[in-house]
Amino acid sequence: MNMSDYLENKLTDFLYRAQTFTPPATLYIGLLTCTKGVRQNSIAYALNDTLVVLANDGKYHYYKCTTAGTTAYRLHNWD
Repeated sequence: MNMSDYLENKLTDFLYRAQTFTPPATLYIGLLTCTKGVRQNSIAYALNDTLVVLANDGKYHYYKCTTAGTTAYRLHNWD
């Protein structure tokens, strides 16, 4: 489960910088709904399709297709 950047920063400040930690007063949770799910290789996407991409930062990013087309096939994973 990924924490928000805010919470990560506050925990880092508490653990390594001797700053006081007060938990947030409220907790907000968002629900992602998308038409195509997680991005796949060699899949055709139409205009206004929505999808989720797992980025290198370990977080999911929500995208909307603005140009219809087919995603590329990755022969090698260089990450």
